[in-house]
Amino acid sequence: MSGTTATASPESSAPLRYAPGVLTQWTIGMLVAHAVSAAMTVAVLTAAWNQPSRQAAMAFYGVYHRNPMNQLIHFFGVPAILWTGFVFGAHLPWSPALMVPRVAPPLLPDIPKHYVTYATVWCLFYTFYYIKIDPVGGLLYAPFLYGMYASAVRWTLTDQTNAKHEINKPPPWTGTGKVLWWAILVHLLAWYVQIHPGHKMFEGAQPALLQSLGASFSSAPLFAFYEGVWFLGLRHTFREQVRDLVQQYTIELCQGGSTMRACTV
Repeated sequence: MSGTTATASPESSAPLRYAPGVLTQWTIGMLVAHAVSAAMTVAVLTAAWNQPSRQAAMAFYGVYHRNPMNQLIHFFGVPAILWTGFVFGAHLPWSPALMVPRVAPPLLPDIPKHYVTYATVWCLFYTFYYIKIDPVGGLLYAPFLYGMYASAVRWTLTDQTNAKHEINKPPPWTGTGKVLWWAILVHLLAWYVQIHPGHKMFEGAQPALLQSLGASFSSAPLFAFYEGVWFLGLRHTFREQVRDLVQQYTIELCQGGSTMRACTV
C-alpha cells in the first residue's frame, strides 16, 4: 500500500463562492443588468405599495386568468419565471461589504455565505410582502420561495467556482455563462407557453403585465400558488372573496370597451 495521501481536487474541496473580481469588472453588460434589475425592483415595490388589499392584489391578476387551462399553465410557468429571475439576480452582487451568512434551516437546503444580490432583495420582498397581505398564504409559500432562492444561489456560486478554475484570470460576472444560458432558455419558454397557448388560445385575453408590469410581478407568484391551494379545497372563503372581486373588475373592463373573451360570453 502506497504511503502517499490522496488530495482532493480544487473543484471538490473549494467552497462555493463568487469568483474574485465579480464586483470590480463593471462592463456595459453588467451596468445594463443592474439598471434593468433596479427598474424592475422599483416597479414591483411601487405596485405592491399601491395595492389596497390582498383581495385586490389577487383579483387584479385573476381577471386575466379565468380559464382553467391558462391557470394550469401559469401554475408552472410563473414559478419558472420567478426562479430564473432569482438566477439572473444572483449574478448581480451589490457590494463586497454586504454579505449574507450561511443559512441552514431544518428540513430545507442550506445556502453558503454569499453576497447580497438582487435575488436576495426580491426573495425577502416577496416573503415579507406576502406574509403582510396574507399571513396564512405567505407562510405557506415562504418555504417555496426559500427553495427557489437557495437553488438559484447555489447554482450561481457553483458556476462562479467553476469559472474561477477554468481560466487564469478573474472571470466575468456571468461566470462560465452556462447557468445564465440555461436560465434564459427556461425563462423564455415559460413566457411563451403563458402568452401564446395560455392567453391567446385558452384565455382570449392579453397578459396582465400589459396593464401593469409592477402589479403583475408583485401578484403573480402568490396567485399561481393559490391556484394550487384552492384546487386542494383550502382557503375557500378567501377564494370566493377574490372571485367576487374578479367578477366586479371584469364587468368594469367590459363596460370600458375591453375585447377580452370573458366580455363576449
